[in-house]
Amino acid sequence: MVLTIWCLINGQSSLEAFSVDADASTTIDRLKELIKSKNTKTFEEIDAKDIKLWKVAIPLDNDDDDDDAAVPIVLHSLDETKRLRPAKILSEVFPDEPPKKTIRVIIQLPPSVHAPVPAHPESQTGDFRARIKRITDEFFAPGSDVTTFLEDFVRGLKNLLLTTGSVAGLPRVWLRKNGPPDITRPSLLFSNLPHPSSSDIPGRYPTSDAILQLIENCISAQDYTVPVFGVSGCGKTRGMIELLSRRWGFYFNAAADDLGSGDITTLISNTGRRLLQSDRQANNRQARTITYLLLLSRLKILQHCLTISGSHQTFSSARWTILQTCPYVLFNDIDIFAQLFERFLPALDQYQTPLTESDLVKAVQSEFQATRHLLEEHGRQGGLPSFSNSDRLLVVHDEAQILGDTYDGHFSSMTPGQPDRPLLSPILWGFRTISETNLTLITSGTGLSIYTLDWARSSGSINKSTRSLTGQNGFEYMEFPGWTGRESIEAYVAGLRCLLPTEGARQALDRLLPSEAIHAITERLVGRFRPAVTAIEKTIARSEPDGWKDALDDTEARLVSYDYRSEPGNLCHEIVRLENKYRDNLSILKELQTMEEVLGLLLFQRHMFGADRLVFEEAVPELVERAFGRIKIIDGTARTVLDEP
Repeated sequence: MVLTIWCLINGQSSLEAFSVDADASTTIDRLKELIKSKNTKTFEEIDAKDIKLWKVAIPLDNDDDDDDAAVPIVLHSLDETKRLRPAKILSEVFPDEPPKKTIRVIIQLPPSVHAPVPAHPESQTGDFRARIKRITDEFFAPGSDVTTFLEDFVRGLKNLLLTTGSVAGLPRVWLRKNGPPDITRPSLLFSNLPHPSSSDIPGRYPTSDAILQLIENCISAQDYTVPVFGVSGCGKTRGMIELLSRRWGFYFNAAADDLGSGDITTLISNTGRRLLQSDRQANNRQARTITYLLLLSRLKILQHCLTISGSHQTFSSARWTILQTCPYVLFNDIDIFAQLFERFLPALDQYQTPLTESDLVKAVQSEFQATRHLLEEHGRQGGLPSFSNSDRLLVVHDEAQILGDTYDGHFSSMTPGQPDRPLLSPILWGFRTISETNLTLITSGTGLSIYTLDWARSSGSINKSTRSLTGQNGFEYMEFPGWTGRESIEAYVAGLRCLLPTEGARQALDRLLPSEAIHAITERLVGRFRPAVTAIEKTIARSEPDGWKDALDDTEARLVSYDYRSEPGNLCHEIVRLENKYRDNLSILKELQTMEEVLGLLLFQRHMFGADRLVFEEAVPELVERAFGRIKIIDGTARTVLDEP
């Protein structure tokens, strides 16, 4: 008799269950081989004999509750499990045919093949430090590929690739896992970035100026988590890159396919495998401890860069930012931050205790202080920007809305009586635990709920009061400078022209972006920094007469057309996504104005009075989340403005 057995890897959700067909006379040892053959990629470096199988009974019939189905299932949280021995045959394990739609086998994978095997239990601070040293000594071994690459990069011998073709000499960067674009396609997000040595930075970089002012305002109000909240395409990511080019800090990006290291996505998956279904405090501890190792990997790589001979002459915050945002571009598609983070992860037990968390905190705090001392010494030797004992390191969480939605409800709030939180909460708490006074956390991302940002400000080792979301004395919004008219885009293109190394390239840019093209971009993409830049990038890549027309049509269609509704950032996509989100959370968000009400008001105003601009008395954050409205500061008050064609 052939049995169909539903299986699941420990730490995955029931949505990832799979079935294996085996004869009733099959041994458990042979079942392991069948499971491996069904998942060749997952078990690529694992011997079947090293897999442990456990008998369980978990119903799969949860079609009506997708949230429950997405919850990771871990052995530790199950009441009834039984280890299956290799010599057992399936007819003994399952004397009756296994019921349909029921997971009967949990697969426990062996420890990572890269995990160090300690000679004795290591649970004290000194042991953690010894383990950290062993891992980093191996990672930064003299003459290794990593060490050679970092030495070349720090000394300025390794740089971003540049475009070729008619408009040659502009930076080329691509998103993680996407692979290089056409050699004529620039990434203008990385053009003309500030360098700390520049004496004319103030005024030239209004977006990062505005973010720095926002940081100052928040710190003055004792809000140490700074929310950067703005409409899709307004220039948030460019602003973050500018900011970190001017100040020392760390860049993290939670998107699976974007700029930066993939270490945050590794954190997400590793946290999911450790979650318990009922113990929110234990889940908090799991996420925090993994966050400590995430920060530790950045600290150790920064330390290594700062100790390379002559680094004070060539290595600045701007160079450090390029390394963090483009590691795979610079180093043959290798992500050194994720590599080191993954080597640290086996240092954690599957389920942490308060004692082991405390040991790890002390070890990472020591490395944090060592990094600060190196930055101070770097500045004393002339390295830029200078860094003093009173300066705070910045921690940017780009695409933070992903963390604000991941594993929602699986972590307890710091505030008694408040709803359970998503993964973003313990991550912020983890950074705060390492340093309450020497870190400024910045959360940014399209669709990042202002209500998430409101509670996120209090995610730390102590609770902090929060202010109202609207009103003159409410939430600290910032206005993105944006492009206000044709002059802004003309100035941007003129700046690009100055960056080009040859007169031939400058003349080619003039031909590709005539006055007519500048006018069309201004009229059709008003106020949207990123779409306008994308249209210019596509125009340069096409390198054809009148190529700007197709480039602009394609960019506009991807922004507003229903045909592209599956793409994040598309307005139709955002309407559906946010409307569903709010309707699913009416008990929390019952005071929100609906999309239908606001768009109806705007259409009525345009039809009756011909007005093309709608200004609300206060900030209406849900409109900004839906990518329709922009925050502007008018008469000292944050207001939402709808003014696009």
